[in-house]
Amino acid sequence: MSETTHTILVLLLLSNFGLFGSNRLLSLVSFVTLQGLLLSALTLSAHYPLGGFRTIFLAVALFVVEGILVPFVLRRAAAGAPFLEDPPIVGYSLSLFSGAMIILLSFFFLSSVGYPTHGASREFLPYAFATMLSGLFLIVTRRSAMTQVIGYLVLSNGVFLAGSALAIEQPLLLELGILLDAFLAVVILSAGMTHGTGVFQSVDTSNSAPIAREP
Repeated sequence: MSETTHTILVLLLLSNFGLFGSNRLLSLVSFVTLQGLLLSALTLSAHYPLGGFRTIFLAVALFVVEGILVPFVLRRAAAGAPFLEDPPIVGYSLSLFSGAMIILLSFFFLSSVGYPTHGASREFLPYAFATMLSGLFLIVTRRSAMTQVIGYLVLSNGVFLAGSALAIEQPLLLELGILLDAFLAVVILSAGMTHGTGVFQSVDTSNSAPIAREP
């Protein structure tokens, strides 16, 4: 693994800490946008020139979708949200501590796993697993549907990174499929939040609990 690739992966982990410690929706959008740009740069750093045109195409697709289109959709949804902050329900200290434990456990458990691939790409897996768990942690520790959409996007970034390490036969189809699924999910969920705010006057998912308990 080159020094540039390693630096990008470290920055990806640090962006997860930024997500754990942020409560403003626009800051969360900025961090997940940074992750998309880092994945684009990582694709070039790790796979070019061996990947040839496929690598360039995938890097450009990442830049356009996660660096331009997804932030545009998320910022439009955030502009219509009834509130602009969503602190973690477990508190900032526990949230950051949990982020550190996620990273340590990811590297601990995956350090001795036999990978079905060889080369530098297999070293992506601890970073990918940590990013996936970080996305899940955001989903379960935030009340806003907007933040949970961002958590899903972080989860998909981790899946994309794992796919780029494990895909052997058809890596381009797999990675583009993950990228398309993430973009469509963000568009659909953001549209649902926009219309849901007008109906329910809130995108706080905790408000749905009393409704669920009604007979």
